[in-house]
Amino acid sequence: MKKFTLRINNKEYKIQAERLEEAEKIKVNIDGIDHVVEILEESEQSNKNQIASHSPRNIKSPLPGEVLSIEVTVGEIVSSGTKLLVLEAMKMENIITAETDGKISDILVSKGDKVEAGQELIKIE
Repeated sequence: MKKFTLRINNKEYKIQAERLEEAEKIKVNIDGIDHVVEILEESEQSNKNQIASHSPRNIKSPLPGEVLSIEVTVGEIVSSGTKLLVLEAMKMENIITAETDGKISDILVSKGDKVEAGQELIKIE
């Protein structure tokens, strides 16, 4: 069984996974609960030390709020989990992090900007 830490909507989950005898299914244990998951598509994982793709991946705001700070610059190389910016929403500071490794190709907001849920904030290529 392999162990993983997943981040989904800025919440971390510790999971364990193992391939079952049926080639297209795996058993996943999330927070102590077993789930049998059907694999629809499987691909090779890219090398974490390389930028996986040249197509930009857009970081979007998970909720409406105000940009308090921007922690990266255009051209900066980031890793998955790197702090990109801080967004204030409902009097709470929300840290927005990179979901993949890559290079910051564009920053679409400035400090003090009001943003909507789903609005593009930063592009990573």
